Amino acid sequence: MPTCIWTVKVRNFCLDLIFISPAFCGFLLCHTCVSFPPLETKKQKESLRTQFAQGFFRSLKDKTLPFAVQTHKNPFCNSLILCYNHSKCEIEALQNDGRRFFRSAGEEERIKIMTVDNTFMIKKLQAMKTLFAVYSPLTKMPYVECDQETFDDQIHLFADLEMAKTFCQENAKDKVPMAIRKLEEDKVILGFYHELYQNGVNAVVYHDEVNQTRMELETIIQIPDWSKMKQRPVFNPLIQLTAAYFFQEARRPEQPKDNPERNRRLHELEEEMLVNITRGNLLLPVIEQPAQEGEDGQKRLGAVIVKNNKDEVFQPIFTDLTELARMYPNAAKEFKVIAVPFSKLVTQVLKDSKGFVLNPAGFNMILNRQLLALIAQRFVQPEEKEE
Repeated sequence: MPTCIWTVKVRNFCLDLIFISPAFCGFLLCHTCVSFPPLETKKQKESLRTQFAQGFFRSLKDKTLPFAVQTHKNPFCNSLILCYNHSKCEIEALQNDGRRFFRSAGEEERIKIMTVDNTFMIKKLQAMKTLFAVYSPLTKMPYVECDQETFDDQIHLFADLEMAKTFCQENAKDKVPMAIRKLEEDKVILGFYHELYQNGVNAVVYHDEVNQTRMELETIIQIPDWSKMKQRPVFNPLIQLTAAYFFQEARRPEQPKDNPERNRRLHELEEEMLVNITRGNLLLPVIEQPAQEGEDGQKRLGAVIVKNNKDEVFQPIFTDLTELARMYPNAAKEFKVIAVPFSKLVTQVLKDSKGFVLNPAGFNMILNRQLLALIAQRFVQPEEKEE
C-alpha cells in the first residue's frame, strides 16, 4: 500500500495536489484505481511525472477531478490518483510538467484535452441500483438549475442519502425548498432519465463519496431518433423546463415583494414560459360515451373535470403522457386523449368551467378564461388565431 494518496485539482489549468488521508485511500483504491510498486530510480520518477502530466490533461473533464495511475503508461477511468512515496520537490516537478505540457499543446490538442472521456463515471452511474434525486416540492419535479459556466440545464443525483440531505439543508438556508426522492430498480431509474429528457434537462451532476461529475444526459441514456418514427409522441420540454424555473422562484417562501431585481427576473421567466405554452400542443383527456339514438353510431366525447377546494370546475390538460399518467394512472384505459394547440384551447372550455389546470399533479398551473385571453392577446400571432 502507498503511504499517501494525492488527488489533483485543476483551477485555471494549474495543478494543485491535495492530500487525502490514508484511511480514505483504501476505499478509493478498491473502487477506482490500482496502485503500482514504489519507484526506485530518478529516471523512473521523471518518466512517471511526464506520463502523469500528459495523461492528466488528456483525461481532463471537469475543472476538478481526481484521477489514478496504474502503471507508468496509462491512466484509466476519468480519474487519476497518484499513489507513491514522494517529496515536496517531486510534487512541484509534477506541477511544472503539467503546466509546460498544457502550454506547449497546440489548439487542436487543447480541444482534445478539454474534451474528456467520462466513460468510467457514466458506466458507474448506469450500474447504480439506488440513487437519490433532488426534487422541488414547489413543482413536484426534479429541481433544475442552469450551470453558470456551461449553461446546462442540470439536476443533482446522489449516491448517498446523507449527502443529499446535506445538499438540501445548505440550499434551505437560502429559502430554496428541496425534497429527496429515492430511485430504486432499473426500470424506475431509466424512467426517471427519460422523464428528465421530457422535462428539457440535458445534464446530470452526480455526487459520490469522491467528487461531483457533470454528465450529458445523452451519454447516460439513448435519446430516441424521432425521424425514424411514423408519429412523434406529444411532449413539451420547453414548457416543462421554463415552468420549473419560473415556479421554483415564484413560489419560494419568504421572498420580498418589493425587490425590483427579483421582480424583473420573475417577469422574464414568466414571459418565457407563456411564450412556450402558446407554441405547444397540449393533451386533453376526454371520455368516450356511447352514441345515442339517431347519431349514426358515432361516439360522443365527454369532458374530464377536476374541482378545487372552492368547488370550482376546471379541465385538466397535460404537457405529455407522463404527466397525464401521474394524475390518472389508468388513463390509457379510461380516456381518449387528443392533442390541442394553444390557439384552439379556448374552443374546448366548457360553459361551467373556469378554464384549465395544466399538469395538476406537477407544477399545477391555472389557466382561467381571463389568463387564456391575455396570453392569446400578447403572444399569439393573428395568423395562428385564424387557423
